[in-house]
Amino acid sequence: DVCGEWVSMLTAANIPLSKSDHPRVREFLNKRVKNGGAIPGGDRLQRHYLPMLYESEREAFKASLVDKNIAVVTDEMSDDDGRYVLTILFSTMEKQDDGKLEFKVADLVFMEKTNHGTVAQAIIQTLNSYDIKFEQVTVFNTDSASYMKKSVPRHPGTVVPQRRSCYVSRSRDEPHCRRLQKPFEDVNNFARKFNQ
Repeated sequence: DVCGEWVSMLTAANIPLSKSDHPRVREFLNKRVKNGGAIPGGDRLQRHYLPMLYESEREAFKASLVDKNIAVVTDEMSDDDGRYVLTILFSTMEKQDDGKLEFKVADLVFMEKTNHGTVAQAIIQTLNSYDIKFEQVTVFNTDSASYMKKSVPRHPGTVVPQRRSCYVSRSRDEPHCRRLQKPFEDVNNFARKFNQ
């Protein structure tokens, strides 16, 4: 389907869907792309096709996590309106060809308040929505805020028994923690854009 492929290409290239409405883009689509005139404007692409692409990508990501050891990386920040955004990233513990772990955003949770209970609940709901068993989580990385550290049980035999915890402020020199910290620069910048 040309519309789905168009949305996939635009999102992969980080091109806003609204660019589909530009007169030069419309002219190009109509003249140079087979069935290009069938591609709707940015609003319809966002309302109809983007959610389908998201679900397809989410299901593929979910399938890639089945029976794999998982690293969970979390961070919380507030936006300009005082709302809290919890970012939850997942990666398998398998290195890519470049020797790095590939983290993907599993969820962005907007919360009215943050404490260890609300953060733990969000993390557990996200793990459950991906059908990840608690035993699969081998690394949990977060910042050193006390409520973030309390958000995942710390004792063996509780919710995440095999977990190694990394707290950013005091574990920067541990190799397994260093490689987990980089994704948050881009994710925090991304989450901040929701209010722009």
